[in-house]
Amino acid sequence: MRATGSHDIIFHDTFVPEEALLYKHRPKEVNRFLADGRVYSLEIPAVYLGVAGAARDYAIDFAKNTYSYSLENTIAHASHVQQKIGEIEMLYQTSRRTLYSIAAQVEQNPVIKDQLSEDVSIAKYVICNSAIDIVTKAMQVVGGRSLSETSKLQRLFRDVQCSRFNFFQQNLLHL
Repeated sequence: MRATGSHDIIFHDTFVPEEALLYKHRPKEVNRFLADGRVYSLEIPAVYLGVAGAARDYAIDFAKNTYSYSLENTIAHASHVQQKIGEIEMLYQTSRRTLYSIAAQVEQNPVIKDQLSEDVSIAKYVICNSAIDIVTKAMQVVGGRSLSETSKLQRLFRDVQCSRFNFFQQNLLHL
């Protein structure tokens, strides 16, 4: 896992202003930041969706700023690049809406959290697979230089592959 950037950070006596807190821990209180149920696992696909979003942004920026002499314009004007970016956007927005929809259900009605177990599993599957597809398509937009060791995309590609190992259990759906 070279270059994952996983490091420990320990803060002692660090002041955080009240308005900057996401949550203040209260013993014996159930909250969305503790592993108290399957919904907690929405954080896993959220990470990979973030990786995919970074790849999406990179590919779009690349397409807008890379000039093609044969097109006499940027590659963003090539129909096959527009097609790929459209596919990326569809996958990204669908995954994002899926993630936020389930998270909103829990936030608005925490009592139903345990009833969403199957929905969470499906969302994880869809989002993680879409994240892999998004990064792959972004690499297709950028081309061979995306494989360079100095390319941000090669790092994002390696990172998103980890979603295959942070996946839900394959037998979660009770069919």
